[in-house]
Amino acid sequence: MTEIETKSNISFFLNEIQKWLHVEEFINRLRQGIEETKKSIEQLSIDCEENCTKVRQEFDEFRKETRMKAEELCGQMREKTSEKERKWRQSLKEKERLSLSDDDEVVSGVGSLGAELSGRLHESFPPVEEGHFVMTFPEWCQRSLDQLQEEIVGFKTWPPRELELESEFRLRDSNLQWIESIAASDKDGHVFVVDGDDGSIKEFGETGEFLGRCLLGDEGFLPWDICCFSQDNFVVCGWGWESGFGLGWETGFTPPPASKFHPSLFLKLFFSLFSTLSSAPTFPLSLYLLISPSIYLSIYLFQPLLTSIYLSIYGKQ
Repeated sequence: MTEIETKSNISFFLNEIQKWLHVEEFINRLRQGIEETKKSIEQLSIDCEENCTKVRQEFDEFRKETRMKAEELCGQMREKTSEKERKWRQSLKEKERLSLSDDDEVVSGVGSLGAELSGRLHESFPPVEEGHFVMTFPEWCQRSLDQLQEEIVGFKTWPPRELELESEFRLRDSNLQWIESIAASDKDGHVFVVDGDDGSIKEFGETGEFLGRCLLGDEGFLPWDICCFSQDNFVVCGWGWESGFGLGWETGFTPPPASKFHPSLFLKLFFSLFSTLSSAPTFPLSLYLLISPSIYLSIYLFQPLLTSIYLSIYGKQ
């Protein structure tokens, strides 16, 4: 055997020995891991038993404390009940004594005894006050209560109150004779009054000063009612000379350029129909009551689809 072959064999054996050492180290680590896993499993059972014991102890303490507080509350209720019984028995004895007394004594003692009995009755008849006590819960129970409390919706009611007058003022310098209707602007607080005496609409400021008027009676249309349509826009209806109740321009009336009236074709047709139905002598009242709400609803639903639906009858400019 040559020297080269000898060195090769020695190197081979050294490599094989190193491999065995690695395998033995791996086996040792594997055995150590198995032992640690066994200890963890045993410790898991021990921890579970300790936690269960702790929970039982906390629950027993909670139940004991609750029982003590309940007994204390019951004792307070017994004391109050005994006091009420004593007062009632005393009142009953006085009544029995009063029923056995002479008539003269009864007449003389009724005045003083009546007031005393009245006071005692007021004290006796109210229900026994309920006791209140605070309970403390274990941590696991408190978490459940907190989670439940997050899902509870609280309602708050307000006690009824009577309406209070905020302000009042007199309408000055207007010569109002016959007020048909009143409406207020949501934008500037101005008040618009329909004067049935001269057929005009008069405007007043927030403090009652007269600002101006719009005369409509000369055009064959007498205003009768006014209401706020949106912000500073108003709707006026009244009595027309030609077709009765409805809007003024249904009879062909054209508002003067100086006025702030802008006719709407859709509302013109609506109020023409409204006037025709209401003035027809043979039109059934029940059918009119059924049609009228439908017309109002159609105005609201189809308002965005029409070009001339917006009506600004008396708009501030």
